[in-house]
Amino acid sequence: MNKLFLFTDYYYPITNNTSYYFNKIINHLSKNFENKIEVYSTSISKRTFNVKNNIKSNYVHTGKFNKDNILSRVYNYTKISIKFSIYCIRFVKKDDIVYLNTNPVFLIIFFSLLKRFKKFTLILHCNDIFPENILASGLLKRESIIYKMLLTIYSISYKK
Repeated sequence: MNKLFLFTDYYYPITNNTSYYFNKIINHLSKNFENKIEVYSTSISKRTFNVKNNIKSNYVHTGKFNKDNILSRVYNYTKISIKFSIYCIRFVKKDDIVYLNTNPVFLIIFFSLLKRFKKFTLILHCNDIFPENILASGLLKRESIIYKMLLTIYSISYKK
């Protein structure tokens, strides 16, 4: 029996754009998906709870970080990606479905690699396309070597 796994940084009860859409998506899926749905998030309350009969929500502790400090942000995004990947390795089976948000930015790299070995179906929900969104923020220029390297890595990940 296939399960549906959702990995997101924001989910119920947090109220932001990502959480709003993920809550809507999950509620819709729960009505149309007979099998179990598992949500892994860094923002839900510090316990596991069932929102509906077939939805199990799991809190993933990652600690606090300074969103204004780029190194703190990179460290935390890496930590979240690794923790979500560990849950994927432990619980996702062949032919399960993984619904993934594009945040945190490193998540797609980890999951595109895991998909090759675990043979699950990956559905990517795109809010921000990294690394293109860092051009708009002014952190990198299109001509920079770092941007070109990131673009290559993420282009490969998105294709997988």
